[in-house]
Amino acid sequence: MKRDYLVIGLIAAVIFLLLLIISCSEDSRKIDLVQNNDQRQVVFSQILENREVMTDLMNQIGQNELAMQWMMQDSTLMYQMFTGDNFGYMVSQFPSMRDSMMQNMAGMLGSNQTSMMQWNSMMQEQGHPRAMMNRNQ
Repeated sequence: MKRDYLVIGLIAAVIFLLLLIISCSEDSRKIDLVQNNDQRQVVFSQILENREVMTDLMNQIGQNELAMQWMMQDSTLMYQMFTGDNFGYMVSQFPSMRDSMMQNMAGMLGSNQTSMMQWNSMMQEQGHPRAMMNRNQ
């Protein structure tokens, strides 16, 4: 009988020890980036200073429909991406993006003669020798 109490006590002690180890191994230092601006800036800095982490984040955004919607709805971000040297860099680094955008633009302009003429005029003024040609000519 004394042996039974000893075995039960030993089992209880092992279970207690396992629960203690499991609870200690969980990360209890979760960061609330919404409430803690200092921690948010630390996280942002770590992401922005590491190309691999930044690429991982961008891939995650690209795979998340809601994140993509939020990003596209941010007019400041979109303006920064598509103005100045940023757009030129993007299309030079990703020719398939440039080609896809040009095809979409051609499709849109091809359906509106006035827009196509304005586009051709603007492109020629900027010195682009291969402005889109009128499909009907």
